Amino acid sequence: MSKNCRRLQKLNASSNFITTFRLEQCTSLQELDVSFNNISETVFWKDCDALKVLNLSDNQFSGPFLSVFGNRSLPQVFKSLEVLQADHNSFTGEIPTVPPTLEALDLSCNKFSSSNTNICLSNSKLQSLVLVYNRLRGPVLNLAMNCSNLKMLDLSINFVTGSLPGNICSRLSKLQHLILWGNNLEGRIPATIDECSELVTLHLSHNNLTGVIPEEISRLKNLSLLVLNNNMLSGEIPASLAKMQNIQGLLLGHNKLQGGLPGELRNTNSLIQLAVNDNQLAGPIPSWIGCSVKEDQYDMKYPYLMVLLFNVQPSICKGYNEIPWCIDLSFNSFTGTIPAEFGAMQNLYSLNLAHNLLTGAVPSTVGNLKQLEWLDLSYNQLESHIPGSLTNLTFLKYFNISHNRLLGGIPQSGQLPTFPASSYEGNPGLCGIPLAECHGNDYNLDNHSGDKDDDEDVSMLAGIVAAVVSFLAWSCAVFFNKRWERILKRFEIM
Repeated sequence: MSKNCRRLQKLNASSNFITTFRLEQCTSLQELDVSFNNISETVFWKDCDALKVLNLSDNQFSGPFLSVFGNRSLPQVFKSLEVLQADHNSFTGEIPTVPPTLEALDLSCNKFSSSNTNICLSNSKLQSLVLVYNRLRGPVLNLAMNCSNLKMLDLSINFVTGSLPGNICSRLSKLQHLILWGNNLEGRIPATIDECSELVTLHLSHNNLTGVIPEEISRLKNLSLLVLNNNMLSGEIPASLAKMQNIQGLLLGHNKLQGGLPGELRNTNSLIQLAVNDNQLAGPIPSWIGCSVKEDQYDMKYPYLMVLLFNVQPSICKGYNEIPWCIDLSFNSFTGTIPAEFGAMQNLYSLNLAHNLLTGAVPSTVGNLKQLEWLDLSYNQLESHIPGSLTNLTFLKYFNISHNRLLGGIPQSGQLPTFPASSYEGNPGLCGIPLAECHGNDYNLDNHSGDKDDDEDVSMLAGIVAAVVSFLAWSCAVFFNKRWERILKRFEIM
């Protein structure tokens, strides 16, 4: 496909089956989108001084990046370019030097293997650098720090090594999103992290970070998402994190954290994601978790890569627009009962309390979580029967209450009978589909109520009825006794 477009300003040729696309003249073109095609050859044969937005993503490009531009540098080809997207191709080699006018660069999901010491020139306006899922190695962070105007830096899923530079925040003071998960970073999180005062997202999961969570993080007043899971962090969860009044996601799972959940966190009224699974935490589960956020505060959106946070794994390099409410406290040593207050979080998507030491009954209030898709209470010491209120859960994709001390019949309405026997195994007292049939002496045979509260109501009603019947019987007895007494006296008179 050949284009002579001297007067054309915008061209959208995306989502077709184009294999060849060449621009001979583009003196007036400002926006070009050729994404989602099968282009694999050189596109630009002439300079495009007016072009501001270029989208080359999801094509069949391969080899060095500059081959698309006739092996000329980007500053040479573009004098006004502001946005460049070339993700989801097979580019190799070195990350290119960007034009001074460029504000956003996305080269995610390619095969770039080496960074560039001159990726940003001294007068660079680059604000967003996204290089997710490439093959970048070594201390790439030090090179990216030359882009002093960055607000977004995402180097996730590469082979970046070394430690977080202590001066990263002084060099990149405008950073709002620092996303480095899925690399080989080592060492401690620097105490100077609080110098990134504009930070909204700090995502460092799936690395080899050690040491404690620095108290200085709590000074990041704008921080909304803190993701440190899958590292080797130790010590206690700092109580000072409660000072971050905008925190909505606190993801600290798969570390070596000890102690309990700080009571001060009850003051965070915006927390909708809490994951501290697979640590060494202990003590009771605080009831404030179920009261930490109001429904009208639910407004958490991230347009960039967010995967492997919970047990939800969308396709690599494809992210969520909305982050669901989740609580994951699994694989710890929490004791006591499940707080009934959990039932107040009606937007909760996932509740995972598996592999703890929890006791008592499953609260009937769990049945209020109408949006719940993931419920795992397995491997605890929960007792009593399965609340009939769980039949109100109609969106469940995963359900597991195995290996507890539950008894009685499995409620036979709703989704509960549709889950495999493995969801219930390890509870010798349970019966009913999908397990063995219940018999006459089994507890909770009707399977329709199945709720302890309902049983108490029935018992109370039966008691009231019995009392009324007893009173009527006593009244009748007294009445008839007195009547017969008067009749006998009349016979005596006669």
